[in-house]
Amino acid sequence: CWQSEWSKSKSFYKIIEENVSNKIKFSNKSRKKEVIQTRLRLGKCKLNSYLHQIKLHPTGLCATCNQPETIEHHLLYCKNNLSKHLTEMCRSLKVTPSLETVLKNEKLLDYISKLIDRSL
Repeated sequence: CWQSEWSKSKSFYKIIEENVSNKIKFSNKSRKKEVIQTRLRLGKCKLNSYLHQIKLHPTGLCATCNQPETIEHHLLYCKNNLSKHLTEMCRSLKVTPSLETVLKNEKLLDYISKLIDRSL
């Protein structure tokens, strides 16, 4: 029943986890890293697109690219250093840089967390 309801949902998280389970996906000794990773995976972080949804940003656009500042844009397509470093890391791990890949891969999530933590 739970899986049936989840299959019908339009949740951002469904891109990453197609099947329901009560298994803990990731845990980290660092609370800060765990928060960053969880927010990215749930699609609820302080990027302009989400802030626009909750009426805290006027346009939701990226200040650098003038495109909707979604998680996918920020991690993979933006002209920022984070997307450049992440693309290089994907190449070194021989994985295709996609939103699903980077948000499912524990090594990439740790790497993203470190990059974000340095920029804060």
